[in-house]
Amino acid sequence: MENRSTILVVDDEPANIFLLEGLLSELGYQVQTAMNGPEALQSLEKQLPDAILLDVMMPGMSGLDVLEVLQQKEETREIPVLMVTAKTGPEDVEEALKKGAQDYIKKPVNETELLARLKTALRIKYQADTLRNMLRSKEEFIRIVAHDLRTPLSTISGFAEMILMSISGNEPQSEEIKNYLQIIVETTHNISEYFNKLLSWANLGSRGIELSREEIPISRLLNTTALMFRKKAEEKRQTIQVDIKNEFLLSADITFMSQVLNNLVGNAIKFTPDGGTITVQAMEENGKRYISVRDTGVGMEKVNPEEFFKEEFHKSTRGTRGEKGSGVGLRICKMILDAHGFGITFRSEKGKGTEFIISIE
Repeated sequence: MENRSTILVVDDEPANIFLLEGLLSELGYQVQTAMNGPEALQSLEKQLPDAILLDVMMPGMSGLDVLEVLQQKEETREIPVLMVTAKTGPEDVEEALKKGAQDYIKKPVNETELLARLKTALRIKYQADTLRNMLRSKEEFIRIVAHDLRTPLSTISGFAEMILMSISGNEPQSEEIKNYLQIIVETTHNISEYFNKLLSWANLGSRGIELSREEIPISRLLNTTALMFRKKAEEKRQTIQVDIKNEFLLSADITFMSQVLNNLVGNAIKFTPDGGTITVQAMEENGKRYISVRDTGVGMEKVNPEEFFKEEFHKSTRGTRGEKGSGVGLRICKMILDAHGFGITFRSEKGKGTEFIISIE
């Protein structure tokens, strides 16, 4: 694993760079080079290496100065830095280690020693990265549960109220009550399945989501979603339309895909004013299949799609009636769709609405 790593070599002596670049390249490492401190920092802005071999004594900006800059930035703080220098006094070593260097290698370089220390540094970094990813997955899991259990629980409550209202008046319509009860049963089942899968996902750490794919009629998936949100839409005098341009079977994990549509439709209702329309559509075009959720809501300013689904982009935003949210729903959708191998994009215009489009390969 270490030999596929990228190493940044920083030294003001061309002969030293030539020696280290040749040694590391021969072993399969990707090597970047810089002749001074500012050049090294510019290189880091373009691509972050897995480790840095850094000379101490360089004109202008010394290696210790570079080290201080690296420690000040979150994105470079965790990169292992091995000082490679002829300045080998005990106080020099102590100063470098205090400023964040992981190791200290004396010049002239002993190749065996350098490679052993470099491999150790990379192995420690890999283990630390793995641990951080696992912790991040655990944190994401807690946020997901807090966010996504709200919608199905709200659905259960809403349909229960509708049943109570229907049986407290005149003769109830048995078929309608059966439909409501069926939705309650399916939603409760989905809560249980979703919760179990999220627990499994959290336990897997950085290995990601495990899917249980099945062939799902697209009309069933879309109609069930629309029915679940009918009462919530009616509260805002909104209309939910289901438009099946082409019927097809979707190979997907129904629990996770239901959650994606729940998030998208829930957001559409949240950010669409009273009296608006939400359209859930399935279609096939030029051999490709698409699912879209379109609304006539408030829309968004121009946004870079590549940045839009990143975790740090989203913050909790209130809906047109002050509805609360956590800001993580779309990030969850992206993670689930990535696991399926599906794509997602969007188009939006301020004041006119937004459409999210899922592409199915």
